[in-house]
Amino acid sequence: MSCWPAPASNCATVSRWPTRLQPCCGAGVDLDECVRYDGQCANTPASTATATNRCTARKANNLVAGNTTAEQAASALAALVTAGWETQSNVLQALHYSFAALAVALTYASSYGRFSVKDKLCGYSFAATGGATSAKPNALVPASANALATSFGSSNGVPPIGPVGINIVNNLSQGGPLLDAAWLSAGGC
Repeated sequence: MSCWPAPASNCATVSRWPTRLQPCCGAGVDLDECVRYDGQCANTPASTATATNRCTARKANNLVAGNTTAEQAASALAALVTAGWETQSNVLQALHYSFAALAVALTYASSYGRFSVKDKLCGYSFAATGGATSAKPNALVPASANALATSFGSSNGVPPIGPVGINIVNNLSQGGPLLDAAWLSAGGC
């Protein structure tokens, strides 16, 4: 997809809204076309429950059509193609969401608007989160001072930030802030 000469915010925010549809897309990707990342299928959502939750929320807001998660995922992919994304990128949509689109949109908007991290722009923030097998999976946890110091010199500053565990957090999740990939929607976008 070509965004030039459109503002970078258009490219990241959806060409005008991939971040609203991409979390649902992974549910409709053929696993035979799976993109591998660290030996795992990187173009599928963290869990079926997460993808289903995202698709259901998009359906409730008339952003996708279909009665099943697979139909809704296909509708989300079709909407992205209609917005200008190439069909060859369909297999990458969930991967883009997990590692690029939302992170770039948030850091771009925060920088451009000169927002403080305290502003929690659009209900998001960056924080350390517990691993899946930790005592507080996907919830906010303290980051170690040593890990933060190391990340300052070894990362690009755009979450997710590797060994430190600094991730994108959705502050509007039901029950309190959670890792964005695991947040729970009350049916809204």
